[in-house]
Amino acid sequence: MKKLNILILTILITISLCSCNNANKEIEESNTSPTPTDEQTVIDDTTDNNEDSSDDKGNDEVSQETGELEIIKKVEKMTDEELLDSYIYNLEICCPEFDFNNATELDADELYKLFLYSLFENVDSDKEDELYDEYHKQWYNEELSVFQIEVEDIKKQLDKYLKEYTLDIGNTKLINTDSEKIETPTITGFGGNAFPKIKEKSLNGNQLELTVDFYDESYNNIIRSKIYILEFYNDGYYIIKDKLVD
Repeated sequence: MKKLNILILTILITISLCSCNNANKEIEESNTSPTPTDEQTVIDDTTDNNEDSSDDKGNDEVSQETGELEIIKKVEKMTDEELLDSYIYNLEICCPEFDFNNATELDADELYKLFLYSLFENVDSDKEDELYDEYHKQWYNEELSVFQIEVEDIKKQLDKYLKEYTLDIGNTKLINTDSEKIETPTITGFGGNAFPKIKEKSLNGNQLELTVDFYDESYNNIIRSKIYILEFYNDGYYIIKDKLVD
């Protein structure tokens, strides 16, 4: 009987010890679980990453802005002769009749001449033949022996030089009403000469204003004067104004 009591007592002690061990294990597991503070830390890290992405985007915009300013910096350093050679001389040779405050005043024939001017504008002489071959391949009709130019191709070029204009292609003699294309035997052939001098110039933001006097060959007499306003963008410039001075 005494041995039985000892055995029962031993069993009870063992059960008690197991219960205590389980309780301690639960307490330890509870202590190692993530706290609300830990979860908040993870969320904050995610927010920081988003802020970094925003900063990168901002840097890209600054880079683009710097790219726009690079053109203006180059213009600021150009001499009068360089400005005339780059923007005025050939334009005046091709389109001397231009006289507008707004490009919407230009008629279809004047717009077409500007289109022709734009095809080889500021192209190095050693690359002109290669560029001409590209245009010939694109537009030349061997059977008719003429260039047939899509109206949309003309607009693509004009869009590089004019912010707004009205192209009523039906008002030009070169339009083929059947094909609705401009037909011309040549896209080159401008000739002549001009003798310009810059009288006044000013640069405001991305707009360059030039007052130019055109002389006779001796540079003794002024034949006419014009005011030009050019507005620069990353890849080129718009002709805002090309107006005769009264």
